[in-house]
Amino acid sequence: MFREKLKILKNDALVLVESQLERLCVPEIFEIEIIKEYHENFHIGIDLTFSRIARKYFWPKMRFSISEFIRTCLYCQTHKADNHPNIAPTKTFPTPSGPFQKIGFDLIGPLKMTDSGSVYVMTAVDFFSKKCYAVALKSKESKYLLEKFKEILYHNPYFPSAVVMDNAPEFSEIKDHLKKLNIEVCLAPARHPQTNGAVENFNRSLKSRLRACSDNFENWDSNLHKVIHEINSSTHSVTKFSPFTIETGILNPHAAYDSVMRKCFDKIDVNFQEIKTRIDKEKEIRCKKFDNPKFQQYDLGEKVLMRNFRGKFPPFIGPFTVVEKSETALKLKEDDKIGSRIFARHANDIRKFKERKNTSELELNLNDNIIGVEEKYAENNFSICSKQVSDTNFETIFSQKIEKNNEIKSSENLVDSNSSIESDSDSSISGDSVILNRSIREIQLLDEAAEIALSRIEINVLLEFVDECYADMRID
Repeated sequence: MFREKLKILKNDALVLVESQLERLCVPEIFEIEIIKEYHENFHIGIDLTFSRIARKYFWPKMRFSISEFIRTCLYCQTHKADNHPNIAPTKTFPTPSGPFQKIGFDLIGPLKMTDSGSVYVMTAVDFFSKKCYAVALKSKESKYLLEKFKEILYHNPYFPSAVVMDNAPEFSEIKDHLKKLNIEVCLAPARHPQTNGAVENFNRSLKSRLRACSDNFENWDSNLHKVIHEINSSTHSVTKFSPFTIETGILNPHAAYDSVMRKCFDKIDVNFQEIKTRIDKEKEIRCKKFDNPKFQQYDLGEKVLMRNFRGKFPPFIGPFTVVEKSETALKLKEDDKIGSRIFARHANDIRKFKERKNTSELELNLNDNIIGVEEKYAENNFSICSKQVSDTNFETIFSQKIEKNNEIKSSENLVDSNSSIESDSDSSISGDSVILNRSIREIQLLDEAAEIALSRIEINVLLEFVDECYADMRID
C-alpha cells in the first residue's frame, strides 16, 4: 500500500521511500516555489524539470503541475520557437467576372540604380485577365507614388472596383485618392505577401526576365516595357489566353520579339464565364493543397502573442487582445496601454497565449473558507488551524499537527484500550497513523453541512497530508 512507503524522519519530515530513494513530501503551498527554483534558472523543458524535481520531492500530480507551470511561462512562450504552429487554411478573394474590376499592386526594390536614376518598380496585376503593369520609380515618396499610380489607373477604360495593396506608409496618398473615387481598398496583413499572391508571383517573374535581359541589372529600366509587353502577349497557364486576348479579343497579339508585322488580326469572342470557371478551379486545387482542418479559430477578447520580425528580439511579443477578426486575419491591441496601436496580422503570425492562474486569489479564497469552517466547528470544540504557513517550513508544521492531536487525545480521552483499531507493525508511522485515523473518523461523524464544507477545502495541514498522500483515506 502507498501508506507503507511513508516514513517520518527524526526531524519530523515526511518522506516517501521507493527503491531505497527517500523523497520529501511537499505541501501544496511550496510546490510553485520548488518548480520556480528548478525551471527559471535556464527555462528547461517539462521532461528535464520533472526528472530533476522527482529525484528529491514528491507530491500528487507532480508532472501535471510542472507541465502547467512551464506551458504558462511567459519567457518560454515569447522566446522559444512554436513547434506546433496554428496554420490557417489558404483563403482567396472572390474571382471577378471580367477585366478591370480588381487589381493588386506592389513595389519592387530598391534595385541597382540605373543611369536615369530609377531604383524601384511599381507593379500591378489584373486579377481576371492577368494583365501586368510596371512603372520605373526614382523614389517611393508618397506623392510621387500617387502620380505614377495614376499612370496605371487612368490607362484602362474602367476604374477597378477594388484594389489590393500593402498597408505601407508610403501608400497613404494612394489610399486617400482611391477612397475619393469610391474604390474599395483591401489591405493585406503585414508580413504576409501571400494575400497579394498574384502580384508577388509577377514580381518574381519580372525580376527574373529583367536579369536575363541585362548583365547584373545594368540599366534594367530600358528593357522594362519590352518585358511587360512580352508577358502580356503570352498565353497564361490558368486562363489559356494571353492578357491582351482577354481584354481585346485579338487571338495572336504581336510579340515583342516578332519581326514580322501582320496587317490583319484574328479576333474571337472571349467567354468570360469560361475563364472565371478556370480561375476558380485553380483556386480550389490550390486551397485544397494548403487546407488545414486542425486550424483553431481565435476568439474576440482572447489573449495571443504576435510574431516579432525584428532581429535580436524575442520571436514573439505580447500578450495582445483580439479586437477584430476575419477568417484568417486578426486585429490586435496591446494590453494595459492607453491609446495603444492596433496591429493587423495574419493568423499564421499569431500564437495562442497560455495565461497562468492567479494563485494569490485562490489562496485568499481558501483562507476565507477556512475561517467560515472554524466558526462552524467552534461549538464542537474542534480547533481548526488556518493555512498560514508562508514563514514556516512544512516539516515543523507536520510536527506541530502531531503534537496537537496528542493534546486532543489526552484531554478528551480519545484513547480506548478496547479499540478495534489495528496498528500495522510493519508501518513506519504506526503510532502517528493511529492518531491520523482517529482524527479523520471524528471529522466524518460531524453533521452533513460540515461534511460538505470539508469536501471543498483543506481545513488544516494535517488533513492536507492525508488528502494528498493517503489516497485511500480521502474524505469525499
